[in-house]
Amino acid sequence: VDYDWFLNETKTVDSCYHCGVCFEMRLDDNNNVFSNITFDRIDNDICHTKDNLVLSCLDCNRRKLNII
Repeated sequence: VDYDWFLNETKTVDSCYHCGVCFEMRLDDNNNVFSNITFDRIDNDICHTKDNLVLSCLDCNRRKLNII
């Protein structure tokens, strides 16, 4: 996975694959990035490859891992 893949995905996908919440990305006054966009593996037994990823919100990705 690379930056070009990420840019291409965010041009065509603007919401979470799982729940449909709109993605957010912003910079604060110190240029710190705040975003709810994560990469989520479709099959967790396979590594992070372009064919095995979807864009997911942070909450859904955490739920999948039982973090929240």
